[in-house]
Amino acid sequence: MDGLSIAAAVFELQSVLGAKIEKVHQPEKDVLVLTIKSDRTSKRLLLSASSGKARIHLTNTKKQNPAIAPNFCMVLRKRLIDGRIVGIEQHGMDRCVTLRISAYNELGDKTEFLLIAELLGKHSNLILCNSEFNVIDCIRRVDFTMSPNHPMMPGLRYEYPEIGDKLDPRETSADVIYHVLSENIYVPLDKRLSSSFSGFSPACAKRLLACVKADSDDIRNISAQLSTLFSRFKSGKFEPCVLLNGDNRPTDVFPFVPDGFNNVRAESMCEALDTLYSAVDENEHIKRITASMRKCIHNSIERCERKLSIIESEISDRNELDKLRIYGELLTANIYRLKSGFASASVENYYENPPVTVVIPLDSMKSINENAQSYFKRYKKGLRSLEMGTQQIEETHKELDYLREMEYLVANAADSDVAVLQNELIDGGYMRPKNGMSKKKSVKIVEPYVFRSSENIEILVGRNSRQNDELTFKIARPGYTWLHAKDMPGSHVIIMAESYGEATLEQAALICAYYSKGRMGANVSVDYTQRRFVKKPNGAKPGMVIYTKQKTLTVTPNATLIETLRV
Repeated sequence: MDGLSIAAAVFELQSVLGAKIEKVHQPEKDVLVLTIKSDRTSKRLLLSASSGKARIHLTNTKKQNPAIAPNFCMVLRKRLIDGRIVGIEQHGMDRCVTLRISAYNELGDKTEFLLIAELLGKHSNLILCNSEFNVIDCIRRVDFTMSPNHPMMPGLRYEYPEIGDKLDPRETSADVIYHVLSENIYVPLDKRLSSSFSGFSPACAKRLLACVKADSDDIRNISAQLSTLFSRFKSGKFEPCVLLNGDNRPTDVFPFVPDGFNNVRAESMCEALDTLYSAVDENEHIKRITASMRKCIHNSIERCERKLSIIESEISDRNELDKLRIYGELLTANIYRLKSGFASASVENYYENPPVTVVIPLDSMKSINENAQSYFKRYKKGLRSLEMGTQQIEETHKELDYLREMEYLVANAADSDVAVLQNELIDGGYMRPKNGMSKKKSVKIVEPYVFRSSENIEILVGRNSRQNDELTFKIARPGYTWLHAKDMPGSHVIIMAESYGEATLEQAALICAYYSKGRMGANVSVDYTQRRFVKKPNGAKPGMVIYTKQKTLTVTPNATLIETLRV
């Protein structure tokens, strides 16, 4: 969260001035949630000093609180409960916000406390001070050995971090902007902007320049347009938006709408921030609860790859086996003229055209017939090893395909999918139930993803391996169309109709490519065939099928288009 985004959030938070603080919670070690009552409505004000997620905004997200409140939370409850927020101020365009709270001290006298949020990345902190800026406590204590220039301990006097000599863009004229940007012309324009003006991160500066309609060398025109934008920011005219990646997942927020970037508008900066960090928290939550599953799958894939390498190095070459058989047959054919007791025998190999003389190694302690039988025995043993090895290689390849399918499903799982996937790994013997429990975790039945084509035809997408089987073999009729990304992990997709147009087929292929490992790629090949030509081999793992009479479409996934088809 850079200074400009903080400025937009602080501007919106002026609406809660006068709000009464009813509750204080610390759900995480570096996160505070103040429950405030404003205009007879309860709201939650979140302040985070988390590295990479430092921010301040109103939130609708409910977080689970620990059974025992941390010490800093208890200090805040003692000082701030029943107090009223009388001021919310940003320190220039820096990433520091001060909440001024009117409350009562231990003697019952009305006083003012300062809750200061330093939103400085890995150096973020939340500090409670009295009205004279003496530190009462902080969420992260920093002594002189950790930071000689900016220690933060109870009893010290609080000093704001130095802003430096950067300019406040809201107080800068177009001529000054032009003068600043005209210097260091060999430095990229976005870096000149972020290094000269406070409040702009490098990413923000780059996106801000995307709003400017001018050539990069027309500094005068760029300066005039930036001055207009800065004036709008000064008067509180922000346009909050959430930037989305190729998966339509939030990646960043800005208080303006940059051209050329996939985004969705938000009603307020607080809503935009809440949307972004709710998605970030959910993603981290999924990664945390699937960590053991991902490790298990990774280890199983490595085991299969090692197994393949060992089998391939141990099984006999077919040509070498045939040579053993030929040696045995040549010795048997020449048994009448060869004498025992020699280390080798020279015979004509009549399998070659024209015949050539070959030298066959012999065991001088055995007869010619015994040497021939020894070669036959080695041939049969090698043949059995080859057959078994070939079968093991085929089975291991199938297991690898299944594990890579599971790897994809777990990597893209929603919260409701996790228990189903975990139980599937337990069923397959890849995981053990946690805590030595013999019973698997009970799961909710999750519905497949549902889409509707532009021709109003339903398209279903499996969310896990078992659901893929159910869609293909229980829900889909023989004449329905089945789709799957070619030669890569992905979901089974069913067009729920026997007749449809080209638009439906292409849209189903786009959906199929999107729900596969090729989601972020281009020119993804998608196979499609009638469901009657999809078979499940005996003993195949969930989701594993073979199919025939397929055709192939090549498409490039388009997340925006796919979202418009979602039901």
